[in-house]
Amino acid sequence: MMTHYRDIRLFDEMEISLGFLWSKLHTQIHLALVAIKDENERVDVGVSFPKYGGQAFPLGDTLRLFAPTRDRLEALKLERYLERLSDYIQLSPIKDVPVDVSEFAVFKRVRFKSDAQIRRLAKRRSVREGILYETALKEYMETARKYEKLKCDNRLPYINVQSLSNGHRLKLFIEKVPLKESTNGDFSTYGLSDQASVPIF
Repeated sequence: MMTHYRDIRLFDEMEISLGFLWSKLHTQIHLALVAIKDENERVDVGVSFPKYGGQAFPLGDTLRLFAPTRDRLEALKLERYLERLSDYIQLSPIKDVPVDVSEFAVFKRVRFKSDAQIRRLAKRRSVREGILYETALKEYMETARKYEKLKCDNRLPYINVQSLSNGHRLKLFIEKVPLKESTNGDFSTYGLSDQASVPIF
């Protein structure tokens, strides 16, 4: 359960785009989360985008970090990681999550797969779950088409980040999945998760 949070607001500067600032900010957040990861490359700190889906910029201008304790947020040492961005961001103090939160969401990374990858996944799932290969393939293909449509319609926000493992630049596509109840799980070193939720307020 997430009990504490901290906001980082990006200033919308005329000479620097929000997209560029998001790239720089999330790269530093990634570095901070890598420093606290466990042996499975997972962390217990998650992120949310309170203004996700906004008209001016799809991810808005605020990143919110959640942790199960105040100590976990303090362990990130955000002031150190964000020092070079201090002219372009505002870092809030650590605060308690409101007790009356009734909405939650999963912020997950969306990866676009090739046909060959989809077929391999479907074959693996059919063996693992004992279902027909055609059934598994159909479900994977429908999901892939849904995300491709969102991507083409520019409704799936992304952040340009640099991978620490291979140095490659990549687009981190992010989907928000609203939930009525909190769900548990771990987060990646990007602060995203396929199953763990964060409070929405």
